[in-house]
Amino acid sequence: RWEMLLAYVLMQLATAIPSYARSIYDSIFAEDAPFSTTHFLMREYGSRIIEMASLHQPELFTPEALQRSKAPFEGTVCDWGESEASQERLYGADSPFGMDFENYTIGSLVPRRSNYDFNNEDYQKVRAQILWRIEHLGWSREKFRDVESSIDNGNRWSRAGDDAQKIERYGKKYSWIAFYEMTGLLHNLGKIERTNERDWNWKLDIDPSFPEQPLENFLIQEDFLGDPDINTKEWITNGALPNVTPYLQMVEIQNEVGPWVMLDGYIAQENKTLGRNIFSFIRSFLVLTSEADSFVEHLSNQNLGGRWLPEKPSVSYAFAGEIPWCETFPENNACEFSFVVKEETVQVERMVSRCFLDGKQLDLSHADVVRLRLLGVNAYDNDSEKLGEEELERIEIREIPVEVEEVQQSIITYSALIPACDFGWENSRSAANNASHATTLVKEITSDLKLIGQPQTFDLVTNTGVKATCNVSDRSDGFHNGQSLFYIREELLRDFLEENNLALVWAVWGERQYSSNLASRFFDSSNRPDPAYVVYNFVKRYE
Repeated sequence: RWEMLLAYVLMQLATAIPSYARSIYDSIFAEDAPFSTTHFLMREYGSRIIEMASLHQPELFTPEALQRSKAPFEGTVCDWGESEASQERLYGADSPFGMDFENYTIGSLVPRRSNYDFNNEDYQKVRAQILWRIEHLGWSREKFRDVESSIDNGNRWSRAGDDAQKIERYGKKYSWIAFYEMTGLLHNLGKIERTNERDWNWKLDIDPSFPEQPLENFLIQEDFLGDPDINTKEWITNGALPNVTPYLQMVEIQNEVGPWVMLDGYIAQENKTLGRNIFSFIRSFLVLTSEADSFVEHLSNQNLGGRWLPEKPSVSYAFAGEIPWCETFPENNACEFSFVVKEETVQVERMVSRCFLDGKQLDLSHADVVRLRLLGVNAYDNDSEKLGEEELERIEIREIPVEVEEVQQSIITYSALIPACDFGWENSRSAANNASHATTLVKEITSDLKLIGQPQTFDLVTNTGVKATCNVSDRSDGFHNGQSLFYIREELLRDFLEENNLALVWAVWGERQYSSNLASRFFDSSNRPDPAYVVYNFVKRYE
């Protein structure tokens, strides 16, 4: 199966994709291109197709051609008109716009405009141009009023309660076309500063690579909620660590023979009858082999509770199909760990401000002197001599050395690469995308191992078609009973570690606590249990 798929992909890379990319360039980006456009999304999609084709066939485009296909784009400055109806304030089915679209969406094209400032001259011009383009595309209230009203009524009485499932008005569709064309036009004119459409991420809805959710698989069957014969308070206080070690390295996953090594994971289990809940985060870090033992020692002595560990890097609004090749999927760089290895109190000399009168130090602070001079309040020096106005004026502020106690710390730092990356996409924006979150490898590793993506999945494979990563996820029983695990093929991991003189270290932390229904009942009353939860953690090095 993999061999056939790989052969097909290689054929497309060799023939269809280069031809398709060339036709897109000639149609949109070339000088005097017949279908050049300012549509921001259309240009972005075309630019990324050309980027992908160039990745596989570097000689396909000249450097000049590649530059023309990237922002900031050359040329394509259209002569837009302004609608004569723009001065009318129309609403509902008589207008293609909704209130939020007029204020937030169109308003975002006008720098330094305040919300709901509809009198802003630049805003009025942009709105009139967008309305002109909508009319130019064929929309009018006479033609569309009835159908727009029907759609609005249907949405108003719909019980779906999901914006992604709603039918959009024709006016809104025309509005989006004109908005994106105006966005590109203003960008060409230098009136807005955007390098690519991802800066407008809140207006994106569809991931055009249409990824599917990873196959659900409840890999960990073991019960981590402890002996039901002991009481819950005892379990929270002294319960055993969840035995996740057997799952850190697996021989086979989802009928895929490995072996496999876990790079990231989250496990949650809850039993409301017992009143117990437990969760575990499994993180991994790649550190220099020469520093691994020391790193493990210091990390093992650190309380990892409260999300002390650095979070995984994340990428949003890159499309799933752009993993791992596209510049929208960036490198994440190493994070830094700092540990205190020694603390001591020492005497150090510091320069401090002191007040003097005729060479004699006074028991007054600088603030005291300012207050006395401003308010005319009398005070006394160390010898209880009353200070007059003349003496206040003669007071000098000097910097003198003083010995003070100071706690000094010796810090040791380590640089570590987090190998897993969160992919996020808001699937609530569109019914066309049903995959919103997954875990993948960071670009530093995918580039080194020359991995490639698989259409409509988050899996990566080698250039010979061998499956390289595996997502295992199951949230079918809710957030408190689920698991999300991410694995890499061990052979590939070993190659990367050896080539880069790195070692992998797992850090596992979590909490034993009362179940969600008991917790809410306890925490809202004077019977709050003590302890309400206990943090556990442990560290293990991959050998």
